[in-house]
Amino acid sequence: MRLLLAEDEKEMAHALEAVFTHNHYSVDVVYNGIDAADWAESGNYDGMILDIMMPGKSGLEVLSEWTESIHHQIERLNSLVTQLLTLAKMEEGGGKLELKTWNASETIMDAVTSFEAPAVTKQIALHAAERYCRRTPYGRGCRKNPPARFSSCG
Repeated sequence: MRLLLAEDEKEMAHALEAVFTHNHYSVDVVYNGIDAADWAESGNYDGMILDIMMPGKSGLEVLSEWTESIHHQIERLNSLVTQLLTLAKMEEGGGKLELKTWNASETIMDAVTSFEAPAVTKQIALHAAERYCRRTPYGRGCRKNPPARFSSCG
């Protein structure tokens, strides 16, 4: 399965890319909305994960430009207020929205479910996400026993 990941925060992009790659997804990563629009047009992707607030073009602009021609399941990560995200989702017709303070396990499971992977792959993705988020501050809320250095997370 081939995914396009558009995220301007490089640490977040690398964390998501590592989790998806570990689970045998092919991931192309771009760091701004202009590249996301170009890659979406030229690539043959099974799914896209778009940040909303990016340099160049927002994820919503990329989405609205390609809504009619791209038939992908779309997930958008963002740290905006939940009400604004819900409104944007309804207006743009996108997929499930996740807050930027993401739970790696839930994000991977949502993506796997959205892209209709078999149940075995879902279990592998959940296990990998749980292992990975124990090593990164991005894994808020997904560790049962967080290391002391991440005690403020989750």
